[in-house]
Amino acid sequence: MTETQIILKKRIKAKDINIARNKISNRKIDTVLENKAISQWEELVKKSEEEGTKIWDGTYYRLDNVTEIKNGGKDFKLSTIKYSLVKAYRGLSEENNLTEDQYTYHINTGGLIKTTDNFYVFGNKSIDLNNPVIDFIGGGLQEDELIVETGNDIERNVFKEIKEEINLEIEDINDSEIIGILLAKSMAIIIIFEVDLKLTKEEVQIKFDERADDEIKSLVFVPKKDIKNFFSKQSDYRALVGQLID
Repeated sequence: MTETQIILKKRIKAKDINIARNKISNRKIDTVLENKAISQWEELVKKSEEEGTKIWDGTYYRLDNVTEIKNGGKDFKLSTIKYSLVKAYRGLSEENNLTEDQYTYHINTGGLIKTTDNFYVFGNKSIDLNNPVIDFIGGGLQEDELIVETGNDIERNVFKEIKEEINLEIEDINDSEIIGILLAKSMAIIIIFEVDLKLTKEEVQIKFDERADDEIKSLVFVPKKDIKNFFSKQSDYRALVGQLID
């Protein structure tokens, strides 16, 4: 199983990141595992057709030069990887000892969002109030949804998710910068942005209540003074985020 880790602990402005595109990914492919992944997806597609539902295979950006980024590099070399492979390899990684060059390294962005009255904003994705599923506002960096040509485009992905999930506009944001990059158990590369708002906790809640998308069921506000303790109790890569905060 993949171990979570901090790939980079450093404050970076998105505009300072250089983007290079690899037409062919450098991901090392084991033919047997790849065929298993493809077969699993074909079975899911068949099942969805039988149930009269649709299943969508999107395209993630993949970070091809993780080692260079660990060493402080600002040149992100990106290729792509299909969602179907990302999904299958999550399970395959638990059953097989993958080497790092086999990891999916699919990119996600997450916003550590802070109000003017010093509350951090998270989303709860569960309708069961007794079992909240708390996470960052954010999502996958997907070629189907956004073409990445510059570092600013990665930042745009965070802003897009903030709008979709909690109904805040870019005009509501005062400043934003990357504070670190993490590796999740799912082999995802998580780029964490600290996003400072122009709004108070109450103003964020009002805008959220007017949202069109209901993926986020409710907001969770954590006071700044409690944030490191909050992260220490989280699972997966989230438990590492407290180490990124000054």
